Amino acid sequence: MKINQDSTILITGGTGSFGIAFLEKLLSIKVKEIRIFSRDEKKQSDLRIRFPQSFIKFYIGDVRDRDSLIDAMHHVDVVFHAAALKQVPTLENFPIEATKTNVIGTDNVLSVAVQQHVKQVIVLSTDKSIQPISAMGLTKALMEKSVLAKAKNYLTPIINIVRYGNVLASRGSVVPLFIDAIKLNKPITLHNPDSSRFIITMQEAIELVLFAIEKGKQGEIFVPKTQSATLSMIYQSLEKILNKKAKLNLSNLRQGDKLHEQLIETDEYPYTRLEHNIYIIDGLKRSSPLQTTIQPFFSNQVLMSESKLESLLKNIVKNLD
Repeated sequence: MKINQDSTILITGGTGSFGIAFLEKLLSIKVKEIRIFSRDEKKQSDLRIRFPQSFIKFYIGDVRDRDSLIDAMHHVDVVFHAAALKQVPTLENFPIEATKTNVIGTDNVLSVAVQQHVKQVIVLSTDKSIQPISAMGLTKALMEKSVLAKAKNYLTPIINIVRYGNVLASRGSVVPLFIDAIKLNKPITLHNPDSSRFIITMQEAIELVLFAIEKGKQGEIFVPKTQSATLSMIYQSLEKILNKKAKLNLSNLRQGDKLHEQLIETDEYPYTRLEHNIYIIDGLKRSSPLQTTIQPFFSNQVLMSESKLESLLKNIVKNLD
């Protein structure tokens, strides 16, 4: 389906980095109503001041609480489920809390969406769900399993997963932390400088989500064909852009961190096709395996050029000034 001027949209986790960026995108598309659902009243208050339009509604609630989702989802056409706990080191200490939000919370969203006759649900996931070793990755992997189980059992809503790597300069990511540290002459700790991460810009993440809502069939997973960078590449590029150095502390990987990431599970490749630089996976594996030339790959095998990374980071530094 397509989002249009008659659409009512709900964004869970709507006060997070993706939620705010997606809200701004929806304003340019023009829709009937946008509903922001989150548990943070202060961030909602700040957003209400920043976006005073009457068709933007705010709902206090938690995806862990199914009842709080019911009113927010009444007469909604499309749900973008971005609410999650995702800080890897923190969730290593609180795996049950991660389960309550990432797994049970997502099931609550889908169950209410079924009850409220929502047309489509887009669920945001992460590359850390592939061959997971962290509590965050494990809960996201189980979340994906529960999403596909719902998609298998219901014709509506259409349920899709969007899975990608690190969004450059999103809240809590390394880029703004590195920038602040370099500017303030604070030491930077690199947890294995050779570790690599898939990278996507916020604009690319939003376009991927919009592609999924327009093209998505029941149970499909959308993954960007993207490149990656190592932590040392990111740090060195920022040093060059800012023309300033900071003290480096090198350490081993943190608990729950991988050296390199994957975006597609090995058994998903036979059910994966490539369209417009987007991998589309038949998560329900309804058809026969495809005769695909797509081969498994890790993040260290698709490193972007230094010039491309520098160009991306220059825009971020400029926007943060």
